[in-house]
Amino acid sequence: MSALETGMTILEAIREHEGATLVELDGELDFSKSTIHRHLSTFRQEGYVFREDGEFHISLHLFDLASYNRERNPLFHIGRSTADEVARQIEERVSLVVAEQGRAVKCYIAESDRSVTTDAHLGLSMHLYNTSGGKALLAHMSEEETEVVLDEGIRPMTDNTITDRETLLTELQDIRSKGVAFDDQERLAGVRGVAAPVIDKQTEDVIGAIDIAGPATRLEGDRFTKEIPDLVRRASDEIALNVQYWRRE
Repeated sequence: MSALETGMTILEAIREHEGATLVELDGELDFSKSTIHRHLSTFRQEGYVFREDGEFHISLHLFDLASYNRERNPLFHIGRSTADEVARQIEERVSLVVAEQGRAVKCYIAESDRSVTTDAHLGLSMHLYNTSGGKALLAHMSEEETEVVLDEGIRPMTDNTITDRETLLTELQDIRSKGVAFDDQERLAGVRGVAAPVIDKQTEDVIGAIDIAGPATRLEGDRFTKEIPDLVRRASDEIALNVQYWRRE
């Protein structure tokens, strides 16, 4: 394993533990204690991690690096104001989601006073097959890209996760037809989501998705099947139109 791969493995372990001591990392990772310590010392020197109460934590410097790419993304650049307005109207959490390396990643989150408490945060990387935003993206990938994602395995995260390949492929076809994707407690029990892809009107490429998520007790009935889908489709069209004019400037 290269030094870079070793370093990334250490950072991932710190993230998963939300902070970890050298002893904890040594007990979990298949590296020598001296190797882990050497990488941590380098990361601290360069500002990528910091130490607090004996634990190592990932610093905001990595977020600063990621923000560079986020600022270049038209979905984030143009869609923020629309996401904020939708969150104000619907009083639920609204996210802008992009596809990166076979995952769905949140690049912007608009909260409301009633947003349900979950693990949602900027940069959250999720499977494409069990969230509404992820499925909206997956439905518009090429057949080859879709096969790669599904070949990695469809693992149940709740009792509602769709794990049958053919059932999921049928749903993706329905998403392409109707322009809206649903998550019926498929990633988190008690949480539903509705999303629409944002399609570049010039290239017809999908640049991301806008996703509305909330507790199943509020996202139910016509609100879940009609009101929110209509809203999220209109928001998607608005973002796509604004992206088109932004690129002409």
